[in-house]
Order: sequence, then structure tokens, then C-alpha cells
Amino acid sequence: MNTKEFKAHPLLPGGQLQTLAGYFLSPPPAVAADEFIYVALPDGDKIELVINNPKGPVTATLYLLHGLGGDSDSGYKLRLTKKLLPLGYRIIRHNHRGNGVHGNEAKGMYHSGSAVDVLECLKEIARRYPENPLGIIGFSLSGTIVLNLLAWYAKELEDLGLLKAAMSVCAPIDLEESSRALSQLRNKHYDLFFAKTAIEQFHRRRFISDDQAKTYLHRPSLRKIDEHVTAPYGGFRDASHYYDECSPKHTLSQISIDTLILAAADDPIVPAQSVLKAPIQHPVKLRMETSGGHMGFLGRHLTTHGDYRWLDTFVENWAQSKFKAVQ
Repeated sequence: MNTKEFKAHPLLPGGQLQTLAGYFLSPPPAVAADEFIYVALPDGDKIELVINNPKGPVTATLYLLHGLGGDSDSGYKLRLTKKLLPLGYRIIRHNHRGNGVHGNEAKGMYHSGSAVDVLECLKEIARRYPENPLGIIGFSLSGTIVLNLLAWYAKELEDLGLLKAAMSVCAPIDLEESSRALSQLRNKHYDLFFAKTAIEQFHRRRFISDDQAKTYLHRPSLRKIDEHVTAPYGGFRDASHYYDECSPKHTLSQISIDTLILAAADDPIVPAQSVLKAPIQHPVKLRMETSGGHMGFLGRHLTTHGDYRWLDTFVENWAQSKFKAVQ
């Protein structure tokens, strides 16, 4: 890869400004779907995948998975779709359970351990597009899911054969440490956003009652939601058990696919130390930037696309380095 190290825009120094500006700055482009795929899961739920096909030959298929509170229309997914389609990439935009047109019908929920859902989707992608190499990119919480997928289902992925490379962007590696980071006063705005988003969805989908929603909205926190909703529905004893079982720090050494972890030293949600102390070894590589915040990475210089989205250029260069040779 030839992406230079990240240098923050002079008006956006530090992780907080990078994170907030990355989320709020500039509306994402409109990208209409070419088609939808619905993947049936063993428990009766289904996952909606949004497909965008290039006009010419397909370089590779890139499968993008969103973070907590996101969906197939998350801004970073739409930007990348717009930028990567002209390079010949088929883009698949994932909707976790609870998202998409039929999201409210889902009986289950997604969390950091929802790797088997993604595995089922990969099987369907491989069935439909067996002629194209495949790359997977997970953002934030989905970066955690992707790392768990690569470790927990290494044999199944090897048998599948198509998945050639993976990227995890700003993923919590130690969920307990990320939970503690969110609970800090300086990060309360993120905690409130994630908690309220989860409460709204769980209430809409009838996982929680009106009274429970009111209770959780009193001093809301993501840990409270994980303790009382995510953990029991996910089959965990409590939030601590959930965090421990689904933290990739335990299983990174089991990954056998070429994998890149992108992180920022000033990420307010994913403490740098929790990433640096993880047992990362070949074929997993770590790219730790000195700044960038959580999914921000608004750079000092304009990119070739005429914006300041260093992250998009990084993903583009990564994809080209892995798949361009197969054209």
C-alpha cells in the first residue's frame, strides 16, 4: 500500500473533533441499489444485502459491514460505493438484523459476536458470485464482528475459498476497555447516542416494553443496555460475560486470512492501548495512525476525489493493492 500516514486537518486536531466532524461533515452521496439479496438464517430471520454492480468487468467483490447504529446507507458505505464502483468493484452493503426494509420483522438482534450471520451471507455471496475474489471490510462494531468471524470460522472460510483479504476499521478489540472508555464523562455524548439508538430500535421491535424503554432512557448508557437486553438475548450471563466472550483479543492468533486492522491512537471509543497490547501476528497486520479519532480521518490535504476523506483513500488503496492484479 502507498497510503501516506494520516495527518489531521489543521482545523480538526484531536480525536474528538475528528470523530464528530467525520460523522457530521458533508452529506453522503445518494446511491441507488441495483438489487437486493435476502439471506435466510438458520433461526428463521433474514439479512438484507444491498448490491451495486460496476458497469464493466468486475475486479472483485467488496463486502461492507456497518457499525452500531448504522445500516446499508451509512455515509462511509455510500461514499466508498461511489468511489469504488468506477474501479470495477462490486459493492455489497450489509444490513445487520433489525436494519433494512424488513428489519422490524427480525426476531434476533446483532452484537459483537454475530459472526455466524455474516458467515451465512458469505456463503450466499460465494454461491452467487463464484468467479470473483472477495474482500470484507468491517467498520467499528462490525470490525469486531469481522475479526471474530475470521478467528471462529477459519476452517469454514478456508473451505469457502473466495475470501482473500479483510480489513477491520476502528474496531473494539477489548470490549470491556471500550465500555469503560464510553463511560468517561468526556465521551458521554457517544454513550448517549449509542444507547438511545439501541433503545429506540429495541422498543420499535418489541424487545423491550414501554416501561422498560422509559427506565433505560433514565440515565441511559450502552453498558446498561448490554447488561439488560443484549446479553440476555444473546445468551450471555451479563454484560461482562458478553464483553469477554466476544473480544477478539482472545482469538486473533487463530486468523489465517490476510487481515489489516486500522486504528487511531486518539480514538475516544477504542483505547489505543487495548489495540497495541493485543496479540497481533501474521497474517494480521496493524496500522495505528497517530490521529483520526473514531471513523474520522479527515486529512490535511485534498484527496484525488476532491475531499479530505483520508479513510476512503486508504480503503481504496488497500483494495487496489489486494485485488487490482486479478483484473
